[in-house]
Parts: sequence; structure tokens; C-alpha cells
Amino acid sequence: MRGKVLKCSGCQFVHYCGRSCQKDAWNDHKWECANLKRVAPKVIPDAARMLAKIINRLARGDGHSHRAFYSATSFRMWKDLMSHYSRSES
Repeated sequence: MRGKVLKCSGCQFVHYCGRSCQKDAWNDHKWECANLKRVAPKVIPDAARMLAKIINRLARGDGHSHRAFYSATSFRMWKDLMSHYSRSES
């Protein structure tokens, strides 16, 4: 049996497994939601959407505080996604 998913009432693009997931994601989604409302037709490659989310997160300056877990105990910080090329040039 499949569960019912909720669609964002703003952008009508992003889906959530329930109200609590939607509420938890709002801080990240509100910027994306405003921009997705302006896109027509809503055909956005996953890679483009992910890149926009990374850029937005880093632009908000919280790349040093937010952990992205890829297992129960292992994580990377958002700042780790940034290029460190200029640091190694000297």
C-alpha cells in the first residue's frame, strides 16, 4: 500500500511524505518555492534544482553550521561542497 504524498500548495512542484516533513523542509524550500512559482513549464532537471539549492544554502552563510548526514554517524558540512581551489594556488 502506498502512502499519500502532499504537494506544496505554493509552487505545486515539490512533494512531501507528510505535514511534519513539509514543515521541517520549509526553511530550505521557501526560497526555492518563490522561484519555482515563476518557472513555466515546470520542467526542471534534478541536477539544476540541486545546484540551485546548494548555492542558496551557501549564500545564506550557514554552510558551517548545517550537517548533511549520509549515514547514521557520518556527515559532511555544506561548506565542504565549496571549491577550495584558490586556497591551494599560493
